[in-house]
Amino acid sequence: MEYRSHLRERNFEPKLFRKRGNREKGVDIALTKEMLVNAFQQNCDLIVLIAGDEDYIELVEEVKRYGQKIYGVFFGHGLSEHLRLVFDRFTYINQAGFGQSYDSLRSAIADIVQSEK
Repeated sequence: MEYRSHLRERNFEPKLFRKRGNREKGVDIALTKEMLVNAFQQNCDLIVLIAGDEDYIELVEEVKRYGQKIYGVFFGHGLSEHLRLVFDRFTYINQAGFGQSYDSLRSAIADIVQSEK
């Protein structure tokens, strides 16, 4: 809840998707639907995707085709280099600092917000 409030204070509307058990595809589909609907309806100017899976390359390209900027945030390992290259901008976060406080992620989001001013 604290994380969602932090993002809203910075004019972001967070949509958090959590994988439950082995339902990764359900999360992928929900995330894809959310991003494409909002991109198509021009509901946003900037999307931040926290993911490193190469499966998202086509989604990122499609969102960009609708005119939205899409920034990526992910840990230093496990990231698809191809995905990193399709983002408009990319920021690494430190997994060690990601724990309960989300400090590394907050810092990455703050950098993104600052770059948009």
